[in-house]
Formats: sequence, structure tokens, C-alpha cells
Amino acid sequence: MSRIHATKSRVLANEYAISCDLNGFGLTHSRQMAEVTSLCDDGTRFIPGQLSGSLTLRGYFDSTTGSFYTEARDAVGVDDGFQATVMIGTSVGSPAFLTVSDLSEFTVDASHTDAVTTQITGMPDNGVDWGVVLHGPVSEDSTDDESSVDEFVPSSNGGVAHLHVTDFDAITDLVVEVEHSTDDSNWSTLVTFSTATGTTFERRTVSGTINRYVRASWTITGTGGTTFVVALARR
Repeated sequence: MSRIHATKSRVLANEYAISCDLNGFGLTHSRQMAEVTSLCDDGTRFIPGQLSGSLTLRGYFDSTTGSFYTEARDAVGVDDGFQATVMIGTSVGSPAFLTVSDLSEFTVDASHTDAVTTQITGMPDNGVDWGVVLHGPVSEDSTDDESSVDEFVPSSNGGVAHLHVTDFDAITDLVVEVEHSTDDSNWSTLVTFSTATGTTFERRTVSGTINRYVRASWTITGTGGTTFVVALARR
């Protein structure tokens, strides 16, 4: 069994990397159950219903633009205002949790002996999806494809993909795609994110089949560099 220390985790919120403002997080993935017990059943029976979940982020107060605090502050009262990706490790294929949330609770706590802290709780729309990292938070300066992730079997219920572009230095634009393949050789486009011309973020949902192998692919126009994260979760 491979274990990982929490300090290897990274968190993205909208177009910012906020990990260094945080000291912890919590995620739940749940599904509502509808009872379908009949007179003929010996025990209670259920069928699965809607996805649900929760997101909790704990960290330090910092009023600098792009900090955990300011991103949470700006998302208060905004429908789907907080797109978050939590990576348990940053290498390709590491587990990733994807959610877009409405913030339901925002707490600032202070004591005369400690640093001021901040905590948020988000109520995710469509629950918390878990998937894999397709591109970690590393800088790229040329068009390329990432290593593929083998998820062993295809799936038929679609999924969700996240893009966070956290740094954009001198290049003209960036186009990121998620591709899938049946044989790890012949690739087709699953998701094409909107062309990025600066730091940005985007969430895309797809329906239907996602083939066994998946990867990130990107096209960079211009000279410079960019840092971005891509994650995909099947449903």
C-alpha cells in the first residue's frame, strides 16, 4: 500500500494555486438514497439518487489578491463561484477531487496568541467527483502531449474535466484538450477548453463513453511559459 503525506497535496481554486495558504482540507462524496421498501421485503431497500458532497478548506488569513481568503470572499453569494481541484499528489495519474461549489459558510477566527485563520465550507453542485491528475502544476513553454493514464476499462456515463491556468507569461495563447484512446496509440478529442489568453479556469462536463486511456494535450502560441493543471473524473 502506498501512503502519501498531506504536504504532498495541492489545491487549486479558480485561477489560483492556494495550497500555501492552507493547513488542511476535508472532502465528502455522497449520494442520496431513495427508499423503495415494499410489503414483500424482509429489510429496508434503497435505490441511488442525486450526487451530493461537501468541501472544507482551512487556512490562514491573507488579504493579498489571489489568496485563499480573497478567492473565498469573492465567491460568497456567487452561484458556482468556487471551482476547486484537490490533488493528492501532483504527478500524472494521482487522485484528484473536482468540485464547483456555492459557499455556505465563511469563518475568520483570531486569538491573541495565534495567526488569524480562515475556514470555508462549500456545498458542491453535482457533488464531489473523484478522478485523476492529467497535468500537474508545472511550467510548459511549447506544444506537447502529457503521458497517458491507463484507467483499465472504458466508462459510459460521461465525466467532468477541470482546467486551472495559474501562470501566463508572455505567450499569446494556450489551448488545452483532454484526449482519450482505446489502445494508447490512436487519440481523439474528448474535451477542448476555451482558448486561454491569460490566467483562467474552466469546468467542462461530457456525456457518453470515455475510453480506457486518457491524457492532456496542449498547444502554445508565442514565446514564454505557462503553468496549468488538468484533471478528469469519470462518472
